[in-house]
Amino acid sequence: MGEERPTGGGMVALAASRLAFALSGAIVNLAMARMLLREEFGVYRWVSAVVALATFGSNLGLGAFVTREAAREPGRVAKLVPAALRATLLLSSLTALLVVVYVGLRDPRPYVLGCALLAGAGLGVQAMSQVVEGALHGLHRTRAEVPSVLLGRAALVAGSLLLLGLGYGLVAQFGVRLGAAVLALVLLLWTLQQVSGGLDWARPEPPVRELVATGRVFGATVLFGAIYAQADVLMIEALVGDAEVARYGAPASVLLQLALVSNVVTRAFFPRLAAGQAPERVVGLLRLQTRVLLAAGAPVAAGGLAVAAELVPALFGAQYADSILPFQLLVCVVPVRFLNNGYGLALTALDRQGRRARIDGVAAVFNVAANLIAVPWAGAVGAAATTLLTDLLLVVLLRRELGRAAGPVREVDILARVGVCALLMGGAVALAPAPLELRLVLGAALWAALVPGLRLLTRAHLGELRGI
Repeated sequence: MGEERPTGGGMVALAASRLAFALSGAIVNLAMARMLLREEFGVYRWVSAVVALATFGSNLGLGAFVTREAAREPGRVAKLVPAALRATLLLSSLTALLVVVYVGLRDPRPYVLGCALLAGAGLGVQAMSQVVEGALHGLHRTRAEVPSVLLGRAALVAGSLLLLGLGYGLVAQFGVRLGAAVLALVLLLWTLQQVSGGLDWARPEPPVRELVATGRVFGATVLFGAIYAQADVLMIEALVGDAEVARYGAPASVLLQLALVSNVVTRAFFPRLAAGQAPERVVGLLRLQTRVLLAAGAPVAAGGLAVAAELVPALFGAQYADSILPFQLLVCVVPVRFLNNGYGLALTALDRQGRRARIDGVAAVFNVAANLIAVPWAGAVGAAATTLLTDLLLVVLLRRELGRAAGPVREVDILARVGVCALLMGGAVALAPAPLELRLVLGAALWAALVPGLRLLTRAHLGELRGI
């Protein structure tokens, strides 16, 4: 590699890139919910769900594999990344074709097929970006990706809002997404070339066949995760219709987008867990990760529950007043999914990928079965309840397996502190005699005071985070 790799600062960089993803996605989704017809927004949500479900096939989770290998053997990056990109290009091309065929069979209208074509191409570009980002994370060069991510997401927001304002529809929106993804990929590749000392495009290793075989276990995890995250939207579309997809999809498009924020923590901890640590150090890292994930996710649930009746119409417009109950159920998913992301990636780092895939498979089967019952009976509300139950089941199973892999982590004290903080904040936000905006500011300020006050995160914890 030639130069010393930095040992810290990755958390701040990940915060910048993941927040850029989450905020830009939320802005675009809110704008589309407000400016498109409800049925058209429903089409957008289910096409996006098809693409998300197909993510597993686009690179079989090779981004996480590259991160782990780069953290353990930095010298492999020069040949490993070009090989992984070749494999991803092949896999994503086949996956995009399947996406177009499925969407065409479900809805052959020309504009829907146009959306599917652009979405499938964008899926492949994003899959290749995940490989490059994985290499940067494994090399502890997370900060280097930030300019590329910020520019790509800025292009997405600017282009989407401009075309919505000019009256263009869904095809243009998917076109903007593809263009922004291409821009980000080109910048990320250039960045990796600079920080790695160059990539060996002439002699990539290992062969594509070997990478595909390696990626099957990683890809199974991505597939099962996508099923439990996206099956609800597809089943609502098939069993109830596009309008009910929009009722569920409006809050889901914002709240579940927040899962990206948890990547700030999980991706920062991943290389350290994967590099090999003494058992007591692993337990310490896992406890610290849990503290940070809950400190970030719990206030969203507490505040969202307290003000949902006012917040949903304010965010999405009066046409989504019937989305309040789905919103309340989905906002409870946020901190649970934060933990699931952390526990799942920790198992991958500790070489328990096979066990993680099996657990995700159980969650996927449960989710599909529960949706078959809940969606025809309760539509969007049933799908939201199923999502919450699936995430609760998953967190129990992942946590049990993590205890077997790493030893007892003992998080009861952390959960108790989080619960007290959430009750105090939620009660204050619900009861304060003030406009919605001021109550949200009050809740944020109170949470910022409660977290150190109740020792959920102390100065010692923050000092350790600065070294990650």
